[in-house]
Amino acid sequence: MTELLYLNDSYAATFTAKIVDSITVDGNFAVILDKTLFYPASGGQLHDTGFINDVPVINVYEDGGRIIHVLERDISAGTVECRIDWERRFDHMQQHTGQHILSQSIIRTEDAETISSSLGEECSTIDIDRETFSMEQAVRAEDEANRWVYLNVPVHVLYPTDKELEGMPLRKKPPAGKKTRIIHIEGLDYSPCGGTHCSRTGEVGVIKIRGWEKMRGKIRLEFYCGRRALKDYQSKNRIVNAVSSSLSIQESNIEESVQKLLEGNKFLQKNVRDLSYKLFEYQAQELYNACEQFGGIRIITHVMQEGSIPDLQALAQKIRSCGTCVLLLGGSGEKPAFVFSCSDNVSINLQDVLSELKPDFDVKGGGGPSMVQGGVSVQNDISVFINTAKQAVFDMLSSQMD
Repeated sequence: MTELLYLNDSYAATFTAKIVDSITVDGNFAVILDKTLFYPASGGQLHDTGFINDVPVINVYEDGGRIIHVLERDISAGTVECRIDWERRFDHMQQHTGQHILSQSIIRTEDAETISSSLGEECSTIDIDRETFSMEQAVRAEDEANRWVYLNVPVHVLYPTDKELEGMPLRKKPPAGKKTRIIHIEGLDYSPCGGTHCSRTGEVGVIKIRGWEKMRGKIRLEFYCGRRALKDYQSKNRIVNAVSSSLSIQESNIEESVQKLLEGNKFLQKNVRDLSYKLFEYQAQELYNACEQFGGIRIITHVMQEGSIPDLQALAQKIRSCGTCVLLLGGSGEKPAFVFSCSDNVSINLQDVLSELKPDFDVKGGGGPSMVQGGVSVQNDISVFINTAKQAVFDMLSSQMD
């Protein structure tokens, strides 16, 4: 059994220990020490990293009471000097203590229990027993949580007797069969926990709910604490300043100004779309008059620059109204597209045309006998694709005349 030094001192960063065993883990050298400050991944908290005799520790986990320290390379047996990555440890302490504060605050403001939590590399989450959540609720919970941060109350590590445990208002039940370790945030929360924590709530710095989403019938809240929250604010502040400068407006007017821009953009897009469809009427007649014919059927091919499927569909509708024809339309751009269409009185199956093309082109799409549409890989030349389709149509019409 490894002595777990971190349980009683989250702030110690260096220690001396003895290697009692070594093993290989997925091709990496790993050691078991007689004691350790390295926290193993458990309870939703990530593992510590650091160094043992200046060799990087890349993973730490628990296995049957032994703490396995996975190293970047081999080291000699005996007594070793160890140090944890303090910046990473303190970040985990801020996130974990912040999670306890936030979970209890949400109970107080929303009467919502925390079902599970996860303290990740980039962000932390808690799942609460609610199906909906609003900005107003987030603000209430944040205000309550940060009130306890500003109060800077002590955070205690307790090992109560069974009798003492019975009198504690625990936020969740402790695991059975183990000595119970309680994290007590004075005046706020009692929770069974084996993780590393701040000694006072003020060290958490700030708690910020970043967002939420519905997950399998519950709400998952994403939050930042401490330095993570500061970095998030710095990032958002850079964005706000950039937008404010670009639009020559005050920060307080950004939301209103962006909304006006979006509304104006929708109006312009509608005008462009209406003008494009008007242009399609002239373009349709031009393409219809200038195309090749085969047995009295007009075969119309065209590649539209930056043409989307809706654009191609609109043009196809205009051309079909001109008379009997087969349309093979393509759209170039980042996502090449195609629309094949034919008049109802043309005895050709465009699904068969598409099937002939698929062996030679990376194409996805489908439809019915008189209309198929889809996308073509950017690796394929859309013009070559349309011309190959044209030849397939000619071959099919020729076979019908033989």
